[in-house]
Amino acid sequence: MTYSQPPHYSFGDADGGQPPQQPSSGPPGYSPQPPEAYPGQPTAPTTGMPAGMPMGAPMAPVPPPQPQKGGSPLMPVLAIASALCFVGAVLFGILWFQAKGETDDADARASDAESLADDRADEIESLEADLTAAQDELGTLEEELSDLESQITDVETMQGCLDALEAFYDTEVGSAEEEAAGAELTVACAEWVY
Repeated sequence: MTYSQPPHYSFGDADGGQPPQQPSSGPPGYSPQPPEAYPGQPTAPTTGMPAGMPMGAPMAPVPPPQPQKGGSPLMPVLAIASALCFVGAVLFGILWFQAKGETDDADARASDAESLADDRADEIESLEADLTAAQDELGTLEEELSDLESQITDVETMQGCLDALEAFYDTEVGSAEEEAAGAELTVACAEWVY
């Protein structure tokens, strides 16, 4: 494809000897006929007028399209489906809020139960520590009681020995009572003297 040379403009000489010149070609001409279509393209009137009508002929008003009677048969089905979806969404929201509230209540009750269980576990540990301390103290007291019982036994045997010794000294020397008191003294003081 080749381009034509633009027209040459002359603004004249600087001396003023030659007047300015206009280009030799004018603007393209206007044609009321539409341009021809390219090959392979369907031809259709561009003015919206039916084919075969002259260009200057008046055009009759086109009546508006008539609405279809009865509408689409899917419209009621879609309306019912939309309503059911809306009702389902509302019910789902209500049930979700109720379940969330019940879950929060259950979590609060579980938290309270856990804190109560922790408190009870602390009390049990404290009571077990007290029980261990009481058992240790009981063992110490039992040992002390055993020592005191052996001391009481010693005091009783010593008292029996002293009583037998006193009875021996209260008898006459060389008498049968003295011999019987000596035999008792030997038995009573066997642990201490003999």
